[in-house]
Amino acid sequence: MKPTNILHLLSNLSLYTACLFLFTTCGGDDEAPSEPLLGTYQFTLATFTQAASFTNNGTPLNFAVGGNASDFVSEPLLAEAPCTGPANARLEFRSDGKTYLTCVNETTPAEEQGTWIINPARTILTLTVPTTASPTGNFSIAIENLSITSTSISGTINSLPAPREITNPIGAGNIQFIKVNVTFTKVP
Repeated sequence: MKPTNILHLLSNLSLYTACLFLFTTCGGDDEAPSEPLLGTYQFTLATFTQAASFTNNGTPLNFAVGGNASDFVSEPLLAEAPCTGPANARLEFRSDGKTYLTCVNETTPAEEQGTWIINPARTILTLTVPTTASPTGNFSIAIENLSITSTSISGTINSLPAPREITNPIGAGNIQFIKVNVTFTKVP
């Protein structure tokens, strides 16, 4: 074979190899889509979906449907935040299925809070939070009728533990379950 034919053959082979490489590496994106839930959220609002009654040092407190339930939701979810100012507490959902409490406008490091899992139909988000108020050491909060957008998470908690007497901690003899709608707003 002549040297020019060998050079021509080698250059064609190199060209074919380069094209093959380009076509196999420039395909579609094979990565799984990102979970839209991931990110940091500020607890925004909770409202009662059914009437609820409490006492404050024995004085009755009654809340109608639509009444503000924010204090009853933020307490179990954000009370353990390491923030110097409670208003700085945020809830972060990470890709490993863990939730963290983070602080905005502070240098305080984030602390692991618990876990999250979403059902296959993407209608229920379950948060598991460690607590000393539960005999198991944990309690779970299921957010049902779940709506996740690029800016918020919202849904209904049909069984949120709350105290009957708000001046005492949740525990045996001082527990009831309330129903609330909740909204969390994603923060940049």
